[in-house]
Amino acid sequence: MKTKLRKPKIALPKGRMVLNAYDVFDRLGFNSKELDREVDKPEWRSSGAKLEDNFYEGEKVDFIIPKASDVAGYVDEGIAAMGILGKDGKDEYALEGNGRGRGYISAPVAKCFRFPEMRFTLIGRKEPEEYKRVCQLMKENKDIIVATSCPKQAKAFLLRNYPEYRGEFIDMMTLGGEVELAVRTGRADIGFELVSSGKSVLRNGLCSYIPQKKSEEIPVLQIINRAARDNNQQFAELFDKIEKGV
Repeated sequence: MKTKLRKPKIALPKGRMVLNAYDVFDRLGFNSKELDREVDKPEWRSSGAKLEDNFYEGEKVDFIIPKASDVAGYVDEGIAAMGILGKDGKDEYALEGNGRGRGYISAPVAKCFRFPEMRFTLIGRKEPEEYKRVCQLMKENKDIIVATSCPKQAKAFLLRNYPEYRGEFIDMMTLGGEVELAVRTGRADIGFELVSSGKSVLRNGLCSYIPQKKSEEIPVLQIINRAARDNNQQFAELFDKIEKGV
């Protein structure tokens, strides 16, 4: 028999993904008046500005809004019953050798969620000579500085797509964000970045260094804490509604 435990928490990554995901939870009746006030602001919906807080209480569920790289940890350790994140965040968490908690299961997001396509690509400055310089460094197996928020996946990507370039010459600059800025200012030679439309890359005077067909699409996942799935009535109700869609 399922027991009534504490109010479930849902972890959503900071940024525009909050808007896409929260709209679904709101329609299903699992909302937060505090978060409603934030996401309903016209300026937030148009620009995807950062939320003012990272914790929002609701009647049936609460919402945690951490950095994307931390979503898996909250669900894995049982702080959140469920999380929405890109496969890149889940993979980076797993590659770090984490998994201290009760564990989670993951699957592609239910059909009721709609997210823009995301893909990993290499970005750099637009000048032709700059692209040639980076290619020459890689050809000669010389050091390049790669700015990224996903260092382990960035290195794996480079070794997969540039097998002639030996990995010991890759210097990873791990950042919590603003990868474009590091490349634009010359702090890094290239960036390994997750992009959707690519408008932010263009706004920063940068471009993609690889064809779109070679970039790697990143699916969005819903991850669920095993204990919450098996023992929490409120969460069982929410999960059932998500599976049925809206």
